[in-house]
Amino acid sequence: MTPVTETLLTNAALLTVFAVIAWLLGLGLKRPGLMHLIWLLVLLRALSPPLLDWPVLPSGLAPGQAAEASLSPRDPAPSIKSESATEASVVSLHPPPDSPQQRQLRSDRTWGLSSWNLLLLLWLAGSGAVLGLTLLRARRFEKLLDQAALSAQRTVRLAAAVAARLGTRSVALRMVGSGISPHLWYRPGRLLLVLPGTLLERLTTTETRLLLAHELAHFKRGDHWVRLVELAASVLFWWHPVLPWV
Repeated sequence: MTPVTETLLTNAALLTVFAVIAWLLGLGLKRPGLMHLIWLLVLLRALSPPLLDWPVLPSGLAPGQAAEASLSPRDPAPSIKSESATEASVVSLHPPPDSPQQRQLRSDRTWGLSSWNLLLLLWLAGSGAVLGLTLLRARRFEKLLDQAALSAQRTVRLAAAVAARLGTRSVALRMVGSGISPHLWYRPGRLLLVLPGTLLERLTTTETRLLLAHELAHFKRGDHWVRLVELAASVLFWWHPVLPWV
């Protein structure tokens, strides 16, 4: 097993263990802020290298290597040298042929290494596909934002007032016509609050203020940075069934 494959599989196993621990803690802890931090730590643990050596295979050997190590004959005890120098050189130039068991063990070891390499390639190919699809969808949404209208001055004033009460700065607002949920959208060096115009048309001033408070609270807590951590974990562990739950 390659070191990269072993590290990835170890982190995948630890992700499952720590996710179960976090879920059990959530059964007793009724503090959403603390649980949010615990689940974030679970994601960060999955992305960080193992602090301890937790090999997936007991001996860290690839399939076939462990069998070869256990079945290979021990070194014979030293014997009294009886051959002449000429005979010794002839023996060294013509080593005895491998036995069928040794050839089979060598074949098993080669197949084991090839299997782990193939697994790593498939893993990285899946990560590349997930990352590519995510960037494609982000690019399409960026085009939608380029056509989005600026929010009405009334909504901008409400957002500034709510941000002042929360103790954070306001963000730029964009109004889109599509039926999407309100959310924060990060551009390099700039953060946008995307709002669906069809929804704001149906809300009262109080409801709009509550909606803005909800989204700006996400901004104050730094959830737009948490989304980047989630994205990295989703790209790396795209196949892991526990990750969507986390």
